[in-house]
Amino acid sequence: MVFSSYIFLFAFLPLVLGGYYLLSRVKNPIWQRLFLIGASLYFYGYFNPSYLVIIVVSILANYILAYGMSRSKGAAGTVFFWLGVLFNVGLLGYFKYRDFFVENINALFHTSLILKRIALPLGISFFTFQQLSFLVSIRKGEEVLERFDDYCIFVLFFPQLVADPSCSTAR
Repeated sequence: MVFSSYIFLFAFLPLVLGGYYLLSRVKNPIWQRLFLIGASLYFYGYFNPSYLVIIVVSILANYILAYGMSRSKGAAGTVFFWLGVLFNVGLLGYFKYRDFFVENINALFHTSLILKRIALPLGISFFTFQQLSFLVSIRKGEEVLERFDDYCIFVLFFPQLVADPSCSTAR
């Protein structure tokens, strides 16, 4: 879904704004947060629902690693941090560069390894680097790990997700 599309402007955005403000009447603000998380997941998976698995796994892994870092001192915190760096770089490397490396190995060594032609998930660089910078901020003590729903909104909030140039093209 694109910001300039009719479905976004005349259906999705009014429904999200209306739902959010209707839920502000409920005493517990968790319902507003859950509504924004659900709307953002719908927005992200609109063109390809399989992207949802990637972003949800990424959020869960990064939150668990940040939790481990924030609860650990010394070497254990460092291990959690480097696991987070490896996870994020590995995720990005797999989706962006796997076929590139396979093509070069095939050309250099005259092999016939199969290319997967993996579809690049929308905004993967953006949300991966965002989460990586969050882990760095936790490591430096500049950021405090908040509740899981707040972290989900931090990563998923739909106006922010489309700030990545790869998400702004019409599908």
